[in-house]
Amino acid sequence: MQDLWDKREAKLRTSSLKLLSQQDAIVSLNVLLILTADAIKLEIQENLDVIEFSKNPNLK
Repeated sequence: MQDLWDKREAKLRTSSLKLLSQQDAIVSLNVLLILTADAIKLEIQENLDVIEFSKNPNLK
């Protein structure tokens, strides 16, 4: 069961990177995706920080 969760988490991480790299994105989430996204919210925040830093390397 853990292997399936790991695969789903990896897929969501990849999808979130693609989503965050788009300029304009509209997302519709169902309850399951919201719960799963909550589990990876730290990684999403880290990705946002990396994207923000890449746009403005003077940020610390």
